[in-house]
Amino acid sequence: MRRLASSFVSGGCNLDPRGKFLWWVLPLALVVAGTLAAAGCSATGQQAGDSGANVLKIGAALSASGSLAHEGDVMKKGYELWKDTVNEKGGLNVGGKKYKVDMVYYDDKSDATTAGKLVEKLITEDKVDFIFGPFGSGISAAASAISEKYKKIFIATIANADTVYSRGFKYLFGILPPTTSGFGLNIDYLATLTPKPTKLAIIYPDDLFPASAAEAAKKKGEQMGFQFVFFQKYPKGTTDLSSIMTQVKAANPDALLNSGYMEDEVMMVKAAKELKFNVKYISSLGMPVFAFMKALGKDSDYLFDAQWWMPQSGWKGPFFGSSQDYNALYKKKYNEDATYYSAAASAGGLVLQTAIGKADSLDVEKVRAELAKTDMETFFGQIKYDETGFNRTGKGVIIQMKDGKINIVYPQNLATTKAVYPIPDWDKR
Repeated sequence: MRRLASSFVSGGCNLDPRGKFLWWVLPLALVVAGTLAAAGCSATGQQAGDSGANVLKIGAALSASGSLAHEGDVMKKGYELWKDTVNEKGGLNVGGKKYKVDMVYYDDKSDATTAGKLVEKLITEDKVDFIFGPFGSGISAAASAISEKYKKIFIATIANADTVYSRGFKYLFGILPPTTSGFGLNIDYLATLTPKPTKLAIIYPDDLFPASAAEAAKKKGEQMGFQFVFFQKYPKGTTDLSSIMTQVKAANPDALLNSGYMEDEVMMVKAAKELKFNVKYISSLGMPVFAFMKALGKDSDYLFDAQWWMPQSGWKGPFFGSSQDYNALYKKKYNEDATYYSAAASAGGLVLQTAIGKADSLDVEKVRAELAKTDMETFFGQIKYDETGFNRTGKGVIIQMKDGKINIVYPQNLATTKAVYPIPDWDKR
C-alpha cells in the first residue's frame, strides 16, 4: 500500500514515476481500500499493514509532467529522502507513540489551477494530515489558498515571492529566504567586481516568482547606482528567446541576468552563442546546476548562478547533520548530488518534524504554534519565521560553473575559489 501511495497520481489514475498508467493499480487499490475500511482504519494514528506502526499522512501536488516536471521530480526526491530517513530511524515520536510517515503524491501538470484542486482532494478524500508544497511561487500561492481554507498546515518549500506571504495566512510556512537574498545577491556581487559592470540587463518569464525576483533585483540595482539598459519580460513557456536576445545584444549591457527556469536559461545561453553576443557576466537564478550543465555541455563554463544552498555551504543542524552530510546521504540514495530543490524539500520535512516533536501532538493548532516559533540552524541554513510564515533569515551564494564543477565565488567568507571574470568571448573559449 505504501508503494502505491508514494506513486504520482493524475486525474484519479495512478502513474508510475515515468507517468505511465498502471492499469492494474485501480482494482488492487479498491480491494485494499475495502479491507482498510472493514478494519475501521482512518488517515491518522491507525495501523499500517503488517508493520503495526501508526501512520502520519502527508500530501503533495507536484509536477510530474509539464514544463516543471524536472523540478517536481527533484523535489520529490527530497521529500522521499526525508520520509525514508525518518522511517528508518523508527518514525516520529508523538504522544508516546511511533508514527511512520507516508506520502501521497498527485501530478499537478505544472498548472496552478490543477494544483489547487489536487490539494483539496488530498485534504477531503485522502485525509492527509499536512501538505507539502510544489515548485514555484505561482503554483504554491494557489495550492496554499486551498489548505488555508481547510486550516491545514502547508509547508511551501520552494516559494519565496513576497506576495505568497502577504495574504494574512495562518497555516502557511516557507523554507526559502526572500528573492532579494537570492537573485538580488547578483547585484551585491557585481558591485565587488573589477572592472565594475555599470550597464545591466534583466529578462524574465511572465510568471509570479521570476517577475518578483526581477523587480526586486532592479530596485536594488538602481539604489546601488547601476543603470538598467534593458528590462523586459517574455511570455511564460516561450520556446525561442532569439528575438529578445537580439534586443538585449543591441542594448550592449555589461551583465545579463535572467530569473527564469532552467528551460529559459538554456535557451538564453544558446541564443547568446548563436548571436555571438559577448557579455562580461551572465547569471541565472536557482538552476538545477547539474542538469543545467548537462544540457549545455561546455557552453555552461563561466556562467554564474544564484543559489540558496549548495553542498559546500557548511551549515549544520539536527537530524541530517551538515550540508555535506546531507549531500552524502542524498548521493548514496540517488547517485547524484543534491540541489537546493531537493534540500529545501527535505528541510521542509525537518521543520515540520521538529514542530511536531515540540508539540508532542498532531493537533494542527499545537503544531502551528510551534512552527511559528521556529528559530533553528539546519543543514539548509538558518530558518526563522516572521509573523507571515516567511523565512527571512536565510542567505544565498553565487556560484560559477566550469569544467563540470561548481564553485562558490560569493560571499567571500564561503568562497571556494576566485571567479573567472570577465567571461571569455565565445570565440576564445
